[in-house]
Amino acid sequence: MPAHRFPLSFFVLATITATNGTNITTHHGRLVSQVQPRIHVAYSYAGPSHDGRVSLSVRSVVASASAGTIRRLFFHIFTDSETLRSRWPPWWPTLVEQYSDLSHEQLDHFLDMFHLVPPQRKVWSVWSAKLMHASNFMRFYIPSVLAERHHADRLMYLDGDTLVVHDVATLYDAALTHSLHAVASAKQLRKNCVWKKMINVKDHRLQGLDVDGSDECLTASVMIVDVKRWRQRNITAEVERWIASNVNEKLYYLGSMPPLMLALGREWERLPTGAVVDMKGIKCCPKSQDVIWRHAVVLHPVKDVQENALGDYTTNTVRVGNRM
Repeated sequence: MPAHRFPLSFFVLATITATNGTNITTHHGRLVSQVQPRIHVAYSYAGPSHDGRVSLSVRSVVASASAGTIRRLFFHIFTDSETLRSRWPPWWPTLVEQYSDLSHEQLDHFLDMFHLVPPQRKVWSVWSAKLMHASNFMRFYIPSVLAERHHADRLMYLDGDTLVVHDVATLYDAALTHSLHAVASAKQLRKNCVWKKMINVKDHRLQGLDVDGSDECLTASVMIVDVKRWRQRNITAEVERWIASNVNEKLYYLGSMPPLMLALGREWERLPTGAVVDMKGIKCCPKSQDVIWRHAVVLHPVKDVQENALGDYTTNTVRVGNRM
């Protein structure tokens, strides 16, 4: 059987990234504009003491990104008016000046939206004062806010103590494209977390839930969310149901991760192994251990990198792109 031959013009296909983040594709000599979707990156925190960590994380997202990815980024900061008293966080104009592909309009902040979080919640832990704050639970309301305000179809939620070391675009674009799940997240190391360490898996309220005490925990600090699926399945309400159930009778301890685990069960997509590195108990980031995060996209939690030393860490230890 003779091989099928394609006309030469079939192969004339090229893609150029325009200055606005749009792909200009040439096909048969014609220019076709393909608008690249926004990469929505959201944070939630309260109190000026956390501003430095969030600044570091945002800067690492930008520093690790290609020019095309930078033009797609759209940051959403959820905080309170006590923390943010001006139009922009104090570090944002400096970052925009540093990167010509970044504009002021690529950051939006939402003030005093923590009222969306129901007041009745309980953290059975010595860290209750920290973990009880509404900002810790705001992540469950961000999908609807971004859908209504920005028509977002997906988003990446990051805790403030994350450090991004490679371009997020590939991970962001690939997640949830080969499954019907609403959430993609990383698995925590079993030595740090399995269900029975966080949740009373023998509690009668878990009857009918398809889980096991040895099941791995997801990483609520790094999530990619399909907004439409999240809202269709009413995951926010399901999270609220488990939070309410925990108030008077202990079902789990800690804050926002267990109710999300209960709401999703086993129905969540695992991000590629090594994409998110669990840094609990690991100091960031000596070269001697770079095999751990050589192919990582996000490190979490990172507590020991100072905001004004990001360049030192990214050039001398973890290499964050080539843009610092």
